[in-house]
Amino acid sequence: MSAIRRKQAIAAAIAVTVAGLALVLAARGGASDRASAPLIAPSSTGTPQSSSTTKATTSTAKPAPSAKPVAAKATTSSKPADAPAPTAPAGPAPRSGAGPYQVATAKGPAVAVQLAAPAGVDDGPPTLDARPAFSRVQQATSPLPRMEQPVQGRFATDTGYRFDNPQPFGDAMTFLVVRRSGDWLQVQLPVRPNGTMGWVKRSDVQESEVSSHVEVNVADRTLRIFQGTSMVAEAPVAVGTDATRTPTGRHFLTDKLSEPSGAKRHPWSLGISAYSEQLDTFDGGAPQIAMHGWSDPSVFGQARSNGCIRVPSGTVEQLAALPLGTPIDVYPN
Repeated sequence: MSAIRRKQAIAAAIAVTVAGLALVLAARGGASDRASAPLIAPSSTGTPQSSSTTKATTSTAKPAPSAKPVAAKATTSSKPADAPAPTAPAGPAPRSGAGPYQVATAKGPAVAVQLAAPAGVDDGPPTLDARPAFSRVQQATSPLPRMEQPVQGRFATDTGYRFDNPQPFGDAMTFLVVRRSGDWLQVQLPVRPNGTMGWVKRSDVQESEVSSHVEVNVADRTLRIFQGTSMVAEAPVAVGTDATRTPTGRHFLTDKLSEPSGAKRHPWSLGISAYSEQLDTFDGGAPQIAMHGWSDPSVFGQARSNGCIRVPSGTVEQLAALPLGTPIDVYPN
């Protein structure tokens, strides 16, 4: 066959194919119903990337909003192209329950707490929700404060304790409420043995509640922040060594100290109600446990502290935003 005839045959075949396509398009509703062009979705660096597939549609094409990357996917669904993406799976559920948790804040310049149950109150074993247990070691430690060894702003008395308000760093004296009974509240105290409870008059405090709580796993060396049942942050932390362990049990946030830039504990030192099990003093003062920043990130995930919880700076900022009285639940594993 000559070259001219071959060209004529090819042209005729193309004409037949085009005509056939035109008939198919007409049967589907007209030439305006065409497959959409390949979708363009932003990459993680912001450089446009062409999708490897196209999306068939039976309606006029609508561009996806620039703020919502759309994954190209062949479908026969009538779902709009800009429908919200599925919600990401939730993080781990809290081990300690969802709250809310009741707290009590001192009203006057000092508040007295008595250890013995007042007459007429419900003095049976309190109902405690899911929480980590206090270790036997810390239950056997000597009390702090004691008559002969007061803690700044916290004093032992003949009947219990007296607490200054505000505390030395300027924060209000706050307790975690265990239960209500008539005119009294049973509260957990920031004293040693950790987990000690006493009774305070309701008229001496302002009652409120918090929905947040923190969970620390000593074995995994992780810290998680929860709002209700939702985990809002998770980070590796450093915990106490075997010689100076981080105390387990339910503690609570007591005070906040802003640390200057350049300080080893920058940006925050956040005191909790727990005290060291092994130390009676630390750095010239009480061996109070704190959650605080740390300038050397290589310690995170290790047992390196004197009992405190060393936390990455971004997570410490989130912890500092939590209200006083927020439960800090420390699990051994």
